[in-house]
Amino acid sequence: MVTPVYGSANKMAWEYFAALRHLVDGSIAATDKDEERRTAMLAVVHAVTVVEAFLNLWFRVKVEGTPEHRMSFLRDLKARKGLEYKLKAWPSRYLSKPLNMTEGAAAAFASLKELRNSLVHFTSSYETVQTGPTVSLHGLADITAYHALSKESAIAAQHAVVQFVAEIFRLSGVAEETIPRAMHAWIGVPPAYASVLTNVS
Repeated sequence: MVTPVYGSANKMAWEYFAALRHLVDGSIAATDKDEERRTAMLAVVHAVTVVEAFLNLWFRVKVEGTPEHRMSFLRDLKARKGLEYKLKAWPSRYLSKPLNMTEGAAAAFASLKELRNSLVHFTSSYETVQTGPTVSLHGLADITAYHALSKESAIAAQHAVVQFVAEIFRLSGVAEETIPRAMHAWIGVPPAYASVLTNVS
């Protein structure tokens, strides 16, 4: 039998973000384009997971003091509600403010999520290419999004995560000047770095 190991909610948020930093650093340090692209792909995919994990952990702590919110939140977790649901329902329900996914940091994260989806879903992108009068290649996947990846893509994914987390703090009423400290507490971002990325002086 495995002995349970317990840690604070922000401990796991730190670990998820640390893994993202590791991937971004790997893409930057890559010695050839293929390695740079592969690591950037992992960074983009993982960046979306970082945000979902953060939402699960942060809202779990946020709702603890309100019994009715706690129960509805735990029901959502048990039902394994998807990320789209969480982005739409949780801010409105638990912060009394909707998250506008069409502007600012939320829109940047929405774009990141679309990029991630283009890297893992190929159900409608299969193509047939005619290479000669009698030769056809069937079932080719459109890998345009993957081929365009670079270390800049990885860096942008990390920035999108930082800015999105800051936006959740703003939505919850955290004072602008204390957002860098909240970022450090929850995802381990040094306050000076958070200040630059979130436009907090």
